[in-house]
Amino acid sequence: MKSIDYWFCYPFGPINWQRPGLLIGLLFICLPIVLNAQNCTLEIEVSDDVTLCPGESTVQLNADIISGDPFDYFWEPAGLLDDPNSLTPTGTVFQSTNFVFTARCFEDNNIANGDFEAGNTGFTSEYVYNPTNLFPEGTYAILTDPNSAHANFASCNDHTSGSGFMMVVNGDTEPNVEVWCQTISVLPNTTYVFWAWVTSVISSNPAQLQFSINGSLIGSVFTATSTVCLWEQFYVLWFSGGETSADICITNQNTIARGNDFALDDIFFGAIVPFTDTVSVEIAPQNIGTLDSAMCEGSSFSYYGDEYSVPGSYQVTLQGAGPYGCDSLVNINLSPIQIEAEVQLSNHLDCEQTIAIIDGSASTFGPGISYEWYTDDGNIIDGLGTPVITVNQAGTYELTLHYNDGNTTCISDPAGVMVFDFASSPQVVITEVPTLDCTGDPGQIVAATNVPNYVASWTTLDGNILFGENTLEPTVNEPGTYNLQIVDLTNSCKQEAEVQVFPGVDLEFTLSWTDPICAYPFAMIMLDTVTGGLAPFELSIEEGGPFFPVDEVPALPPGSYLI
Repeated sequence: MKSIDYWFCYPFGPINWQRPGLLIGLLFICLPIVLNAQNCTLEIEVSDDVTLCPGESTVQLNADIISGDPFDYFWEPAGLLDDPNSLTPTGTVFQSTNFVFTARCFEDNNIANGDFEAGNTGFTSEYVYNPTNLFPEGTYAILTDPNSAHANFASCNDHTSGSGFMMVVNGDTEPNVEVWCQTISVLPNTTYVFWAWVTSVISSNPAQLQFSINGSLIGSVFTATSTVCLWEQFYVLWFSGGETSADICITNQNTIARGNDFALDDIFFGAIVPFTDTVSVEIAPQNIGTLDSAMCEGSSFSYYGDEYSVPGSYQVTLQGAGPYGCDSLVNINLSPIQIEAEVQLSNHLDCEQTIAIIDGSASTFGPGISYEWYTDDGNIIDGLGTPVITVNQAGTYELTLHYNDGNTTCISDPAGVMVFDFASSPQVVITEVPTLDCTGDPGQIVAATNVPNYVASWTTLDGNILFGENTLEPTVNEPGTYNLQIVDLTNSCKQEAEVQVFPGVDLEFTLSWTDPICAYPFAMIMLDTVTGGLAPFELSIEEGGPFFPVDEVPALPPGSYLI
């Protein structure tokens, strides 16, 4: 779009009736100064932020110019991109990186008469202005046709419209001579674009042009094409820094006289306005987990379909299981576990010890260990599920260990122990019990037992033991009740027996006899009744004489007898 900023009038020369704009004394040409106005507004869009998984390094970037006409665009940092000037470059990253897309347009042209439609005004030049004769080096003219001032120059149209003015130059033989200059007010800390369009008007030895600002050459030398009437643009970017004024110039670095002829048009100097957007590329942290588990001897460990039969350390990759769909790494540490049951018996059962302790504390212990006790012929009265149980019945008892850490289950071989019951009481028999007679002589009690190792103990409350109270044959001299306790030393079992010793008593009896006769001169004595005592009885026919059973008393001759 073009806009007319102001009109510029200048004296063209002496009055000539053939020229328009005739005034008294001088002819003034009034032409509009036309600036290329730019609507420096861009709408850009970039792809969404990206998260790469560990090990990934390539990212596809995308940008789009929704509206507006950018001067240029690029991605940064350029060193990480295959083509930073592409809308869709491919980036390579090894750490989280922000890629910034910048599209730039420029504001209005700050150059006055940059298209030369106002003629030879608005700029300065160290070349000599000669609108009719450009044969000398170091001359220029504002023309619509280069051939009109130099017969060897090509007839070229201007760049602006094809029918307007341009600056036609016969290059000087001195370097850095200012072909065109203009002083412009600038904003500090602003980037400006400075360009011009150039074409050769003679094909040989094309011009070598370079910009300068405030006396310093900037940018590289631009060599015009050798093709005449082919307009090409060359430009440079300049950052104002702290400057508020810029003396901008175009210089020719070609010092060869032959050739080196060119034309300039549509010179532009305007502020660059950047529009940026950012794509953040994050590299997700590596998701690493650790699994510590035990492995039973002779068994295998299963994890996500993989089987491990040997203890050790392994690393497993779980595809897509981590954040952002990335792979997760799991370090598996499999430690061998050996569980062994071991039991110890405190004692067997007997008459003294009626319970027994079975101790499995020497077995493997720790987290994940549980205890299982079993018996099919005994009786557990306490401690189920613990290392130590209490039993009160003979039988076989077994302990099995179970290990479970949530992933692995192991079962030990059972360890067993047999508990015996030795609670068998000894047998006691009283074989002889004395009867104490009227004489007061002591008697002996005789007992017997069936165990070889024993302790005998006699006691009495109403009798009297002379000696032998810790034997099976004590001697007593008083009637009464005597108690015997036998303790079996092999099992501490006891047995008791009681015996009654009776005192001796006076006897009263009646006799009958037969007198001797001639035919049988002997008498027969017969015991009729007895009061006191217990049968059988014996008789003596002489004081202190021998005793005879009552049915064995001998026949007696006549005489006197003391029965």
